Amino acid sequence: MIAASPMLARDMIVSELRKSLSSTEHGLSTVPGLVTVIVRDDAWRERVIRATGERVEFDSFEQFVLARPLDGLGATLDQLRGVCRADPEAIDAIDRAIGSRQGERTDLGVIHPEVAPKQRDRSGKHLRRLRRDFPALHADVLGGGVTVYEASVKAGIFPKRVSVNLSSPESAARTLLSAAPPEFVRELGRMLTDGAER
Repeated sequence: MIAASPMLARDMIVSELRKSLSSTEHGLSTVPGLVTVIVRDDAWRERVIRATGERVEFDSFEQFVLARPLDGLGATLDQLRGVCRADPEAIDAIDRAIGSRQGERTDLGVIHPEVAPKQRDRSGKHLRRLRRDFPALHADVLGGGVTVYEASVKAGIFPKRVSVNLSSPESAARTLLSAAPPEFVRELGRMLTDGAER
């Protein structure tokens, strides 16, 4: 059994996270760090709520996220991921906390207007794949040495992409010549020539 003071300390961190989630943009910036600490220390599993003295326990991280305050966060996993999407360590922590429940719909139920709507983002999926199949690259991402995108390209699980300025053929050509291998440039030139002749 855990002593009361560490369980009250857990509630302080959870309370900070709940406040940050309902805060303005400045408050939202603290969410990833708080999520990482809460998952690392298992503060979501069991704690004593300071305001009521009540002990709360959760069997799953999703239950904790969905539960109404003061017991939980009153949010969804998708909202939490959305706020943390730029922080690979926080995304990784959320994925570890939910374990095998990845891929399930978690966007049903709680409305939380302060959190921006989910944008298409594959970084969580790629981070999970790196953790499973490429642990050294996964460690590089969490250490800040490379981005999820860069590690995914190195691992071969995501193709290298570049943005091309279509308003300037010269700029587009410069971009492709500097980013693509020579055989790609030759094949693209052939295809463009064939296409222009039709």
